[in-house]
Amino acid sequence: MKSSLEIGLSGASLYLYPLRYTFRLAKELGFSGLELAMGPEVRWRGGRYVRELSQKYDLPVYGLHPPMFSAPQGLNLGGLLPRMVHLGMEMGCRMLVIHAPKVTSPEGGGLGDLEAILETRREDLLLSLENQALFGEEDGGYLLGDLHELRDFAEEHDLHLTLDTAHAGTFGYDLIEAYEILRPRLVNIHLSDLRREKPMGGWSYFQTFFQHHQIPGEGYLPLGELLRRLKEDGYSGPVILEVSPFALQAWWPGKARRNLKRCLAFVEGALK
Repeated sequence: MKSSLEIGLSGASLYLYPLRYTFRLAKELGFSGLELAMGPEVRWRGGRYVRELSQKYDLPVYGLHPPMFSAPQGLNLGGLLPRMVHLGMEMGCRMLVIHAPKVTSPEGGGLGDLEAILETRREDLLLSLENQALFGEEDGGYLLGDLHELRDFAEEHDLHLTLDTAHAGTFGYDLIEAYEILRPRLVNIHLSDLRREKPMGGWSYFQTFFQHHQIPGEGYLPLGELLRRLKEDGYSGPVILEVSPFALQAWWPGKARRNLKRCLAFVEGALK
């Protein structure tokens, strides 16, 4: 993969694959690094094992993401973040990536998560807030769902930002506009496409896996335009391919490999 951008692979795309296989596949296909989610093996093996794989395959771990599955009430960031800091420091990653908490007002619910985030700020480990996704009308009322509010909050508290392209699309943002809004604090990008058709049922995981986080070029987002803009602007952070395991058909390793090759071919074609 020849590009002036660092194109990484999200471990969430191959969430239940063995870590060693994920590193080897990323290296063979030409990814420049990985962003890992706190899957079972990451938690079991620990950060030192991840660091050993990173060194063996000469692939940096750009960031650490919370687990892909949580309890119905969501993640308890107060308990999770200290473990993420410990793991991140052990594995030598650059940043922790956290979904922006769902807060309805400065005095409302979710403030505990905000406080936990602010208490976790470190000079040696960037803390990056990822823009929210819109699943239903109730999600439109959260303060940090608005990209201007999210950027202003990050600037006020010296935090950093991750732009998830599919999430931005669910809110109806023009993708280049979303990039421009978050650009002053932007250190990370999650790249995937978005379909217009919603899956049946209201379960958010169905939307996450079958509508959001699709293979680039199989939705309606102008991902090629964004990639070219990043190259022109000299963006220096990683671009992480974060595609749903269902979109990759990850239950079939051969198919997943071919689909990841297609993703890289899309990026390479956009940057020619």
